[in-house]
Formats: sequence, structure tokens, C-alpha cells
Amino acid sequence: MLKTVIGIVIASFIWGQPIVAQTPNPQNSIRKTETIKLIHRLDVLDPPQILVPKNAKCGKWWELLSAAGWHQKDLPTADQIVFRESRCIPISHNPNDPTIINGVKGSLGLFQINLFWLSKTTSYPQGYLQTLKIAKDPEDLFVPLINARAALAIFKYSQDRNGCGWQPWATRCD
Repeated sequence: MLKTVIGIVIASFIWGQPIVAQTPNPQNSIRKTETIKLIHRLDVLDPPQILVPKNAKCGKWWELLSAAGWHQKDLPTADQIVFRESRCIPISHNPNDPTIINGVKGSLGLFQINLFWLSKTTSYPQGYLQTLKIAKDPEDLFVPLINARAALAIFKYSQDRNGCGWQPWATRCD
């Protein structure tokens, strides 16, 4: 039963829709259908406290970065990168990067994700971010949560291969 409830909570958070669940009715053997409405995942779980320093340049995005999976210790550097790359504007687009996907060229969103990460390659025939089911199309990268998840996936990729997750943004690791 606990797995079902957790699945319902996760599904509700992802799709934001009321969930119809069937649960056994203790009075008889007929299943009873109940509609479960969850306003937000935070109604069920206690959110972690995100401490945003006063000198944060893109502090309004820290909670979203945390929700995307970024660790608190990485938020100050992520904040600097988001400010440098997009000035905290989620619809930022740099058309000067060379990769073209579906007629869109460049780097997109808060972290300025290069479209290379959506390109089909020998290692990732569907594209890296598509394989991870983070993004399908370039336009997805304008959605702040998707962009933050994509950036975290790229960070982890770089961390695993180069020992420095910040390398794709030309930022040193100490």
C-alpha cells in the first residue's frame, strides 16, 4: 500500500492532475474508487530548507534548482553560472553556438544548454538528454525545471568523466 501511495504522490507531482486510485473496501470485496487530489508534493513531504544568501544573483531559482536535484553545496556555483550564462532569464537563447536541432541553433535557457546534448551520437542514438528522458526538443530547455535537470545531468556526466562537473561551463573545480 505504501508503494502505491508513493507512486500516486510522485505521479500527481509530475502531471499535476487528480489521481483516481482503486483501494480495497474493508466492508466488502468490491473495490472502491477514490479520487485523491494532491495540491503539491510539499503537502505530503517536508521541503528541505534552502538558504539563499543575500549576495545570490539568481536567488529566486534556488528552490527550483534544489527541486531539480542540485545539492545545497553546489547552489552558489550554479547561481554564478546561471547569472553569467543567462542573467537568470529562462528564455535566454545564444544562437552563436554551432549545433542545430529542429531548425533551432545555439544554447538555451538558464544554464545555456548547448544543443549538442540533444544531438544524436554513436553513444546516444536518441541524444543524451532524450536517453535520460529529461528533454525531447530544444524548446523543452526553456522550461526552468527541465533546464536545471538537464544541467545537473551534464554536471554529473562531466563529474564522472573528467572529475569536474563544472567543466562544461568553463568553471574550475576546487
